Amino acid sequence: MTAFAYTDVTFQIGATAYSCSVKRAEITNTPNILEDNSLCGPVSAVGRTKYQLELEGFQDWFVASSLAKYLFDNEGISATATVTWPSPDETDEVVAVATVTLVSPGFGGTADELATFAVTLPIDGKPTITATLGS
Repeated sequence: MTAFAYTDVTFQIGATAYSCSVKRAEITNTPNILEDNSLCGPVSAVGRTKYQLELEGFQDWFVASSLAKYLFDNEGISATATVTWPSPDETDEVVAVATVTLVSPGFGGTADELATFAVTLPIDGKPTITATLGS
């Protein structure tokens, strides 16, 4: 098994790249475990899993292509988010694509600290994750 650092990752919404505005782009899930009891004992099943895109980034309000402003201005809109993670030698990559609902970030922060935001973008259905290996 080889472990890889999460480096040189690109992040975009639609056709616009926001990689330099983001410090975390992670697809997480919330499993839905259904449990009940029958006359024979406990019963469980896996229900529909919910997926979300966790974003942490910088409040770049002063930049023309600001991700914070884009999220703020387009709250509630559906968009395609793409995360591309290349291998260290850049011969392979894994690409995750999801339809997300945009959520507005916060504004402001603590004195003398970088202004950041964290949002959770709900994913519609299940994301696609495709690996291109052995190129």
